[in-house]
Amino acid sequence: MEGKGTTFWLPNDLASLIDKVKKDRRDPSRADTVRFLLLWALANLSYLPTDTKKALGLPNDLSSRREESTP
Repeated sequence: MEGKGTTFWLPNDLASLIDKVKKDRRDPSRADTVRFLLLWALANLSYLPTDTKKALGLPNDLSSRREESTP
């Protein structure tokens, strides 16, 4: 997937926390950590397919969460 990168601002305390997660996960870059966290959150909210949830280590019982909360 090619395209333009996206730049955004983070408060210093959040950037420091992401750097701690980066170190703990041994990610090569902050961008890799942010991508993982974003994918994990989207999968947790049931916006991503079940196979992606599995790959991220999320339980399968999250699959109906979004459907149940939709009016």
